[in-house]
Amino acid sequence: MDANAQNAQAGVPVNPALPQVVQAYLRKMKPSLRNLIQQLENIRAQATDTPYNLWNPDDGTLLNVLVEGENLLIQSARRKLKTEAAWQEKVIDKVGDANNHIGILKICSDILGINKENRLQPNIYDVNALKARRNLLNKISKSSRLEWIKNVSVLDLYWKINRGLETKLRDLKRRAEELVNHVMTNGIEELVIMDGHGRFLFIFLLLLFGRDQNKFKSLKITVTDIFEDKQGRDVITQFHKLAFPKDIKSVQKNMYTFKTTKKQMLYFNFCGIGGVEGVARFIKYLRDIGPRTKTPVMISYSVERNGYVSKEAFDNFLVNLASEQVGQAQFHLTIMAKNDPDARKGFLTYSFKRN
Repeated sequence: MDANAQNAQAGVPVNPALPQVVQAYLRKMKPSLRNLIQQLENIRAQATDTPYNLWNPDDGTLLNVLVEGENLLIQSARRKLKTEAAWQEKVIDKVGDANNHIGILKICSDILGINKENRLQPNIYDVNALKARRNLLNKISKSSRLEWIKNVSVLDLYWKINRGLETKLRDLKRRAEELVNHVMTNGIEELVIMDGHGRFLFIFLLLLFGRDQNKFKSLKITVTDIFEDKQGRDVITQFHKLAFPKDIKSVQKNMYTFKTTKKQMLYFNFCGIGGVEGVARFIKYLRDIGPRTKTPVMISYSVERNGYVSKEAFDNFLVNLASEQVGQAQFHLTIMAKNDPDARKGFLTYSFKRN
């Protein structure tokens, strides 16, 4: 029995058109993760009621772009090391397997300083890979958000999360459900979010479409970021402008400069919050907007990165805030992390609303 037949028998989705490194990843995928991805794909198929890949397959997909971006990154690191001997010593010998794509990628990211910036967020190699796919770029630039979710698959955007993917997918879906509920129950007309490759945006749009097609079409969405790489390039915003549909606005702007209105909601989707100083800044922002609006605010942040602040310390800040009277405003606090089977350890989500 050949490899494809064995994989098909095992229930692994085998597509010979996928990059080899993706096929290898799929063959090792746990059944539970494979089932979760299929569930999300079923949501997309059901929500859009349209076959996948309306765009020309020859033009590639965002999955091709991300894999090609990784290859460009590896090639750049290899050039930086200059000799084959240095490549063997500093990369292959450390990984122990020349076919270990993920291991090689991590070391190359470290060589180029990408790990310090967060390897999972868009970088200049992703941007360049997308620019090289001119036909795909042209299709995306003309696509509405509905056409976008019809033609993007789960693997397209989730490829870079190769560790703990199942937990992160469940967490993303849970957070998107929370945000959809806020949008629908509070009359939100404009949403401002932070995102990397568009993973959260993709699931949020899927769930919103399934909930209310009119709101899906009318909701104004702005994706914002302030990150610049070592060369001062706004690579995340560049990627957003290239990879997202035409009716999603992408800007290089600090979230704290947005002045909320009663119809606008903000979702602070941080990697690290910036330690105690970062918490203090966020709390000040909540206090400042408190008297102005009853609009909910959501925040997610990691306790595992450089901006570390303990969950207990943050909880204490928030409990105190929730009990405060700010003018006539009293905050209602919802914590989506405790006792939630889909929540991710080390990555916490909270939502606030003035009573």
